[in-house]
Amino acid sequence: MTQSPMTRRTLFALGAPAALVAFVACSKSSSGTSNSTTSKSVSTPDNVVSFNWPEITETKLRDDTGYHLNKLVDGAPTVTLYTDYEVFECAKAELAYEKAAKDLEGTMNVTVRHDPSPNGVYARDSATAVLAAEVQGKHLAMARKLYETQEEWRIAANAEDLRVKFKGYAKEIGLDVDKFDKTMDDNSIADLLYTDQKHAWDLRVGYTPDFTVNDKVLENIDINKVLKNVESSTSAEYLVKEFKKAAGLS
Repeated sequence: MTQSPMTRRTLFALGAPAALVAFVACSKSSSGTSNSTTSKSVSTPDNVVSFNWPEITETKLRDDTGYHLNKLVDGAPTVTLYTDYEVFECAKAELAYEKAAKDLEGTMNVTVRHDPSPNGVYARDSATAVLAAEVQGKHLAMARKLYETQEEWRIAANAEDLRVKFKGYAKEIGLDVDKFDKTMDDNSIADLLYTDQKHAWDLRVGYTPDFTVNDKVLENIDINKVLKNVESSTSAEYLVKEFKKAAGLS
């Protein structure tokens, strides 16, 4: 996970220096479906994950709760994943979370927010790439691509090399590459990232991946249960149970 024992939540409890908060919050930085049934194996520190993504249609919907992974149900509780595309554990959590999103269709709204670590080399850049792809209706497609290719772009030699890799991924998922490249530098994308990250800080989200239900951090989630069995239905079933319990639905 992204944080050392001195987590962001701990920093808030102790009273984080204003300069540190300002740095994290303010530092710089087709088809509408993604019905992938392709399985891609990717090495992670503790095993190899086969990303057999569930069939999910891009909602193309972002509101003040984040980017939606399932259809919006007015008045339903909202669960949110706070993620960092540079983190191996977030890649595994995303797989389970997407499966949970399908299971919760019509019951809970399932959203994603970005919370890149200030210590990550390319954490903000990768979140920016997903937001830029979102403008062309491909949030989910780019997020999946970055999770699958973490070992490639995380070792980019510099920002220029990283941009070349991201533009290559944009082409692969069917984006207008020139538009994507320009959007990456647009102030509106920086504003969206700031909004997501400020929300995480306001809620005292302590690490990534992390989850909230109706803007309340789920302190009792056992992340090891989520990460251990992501290729089976076990992780998603555990998440669904915990999300419903936190929302008072079970």
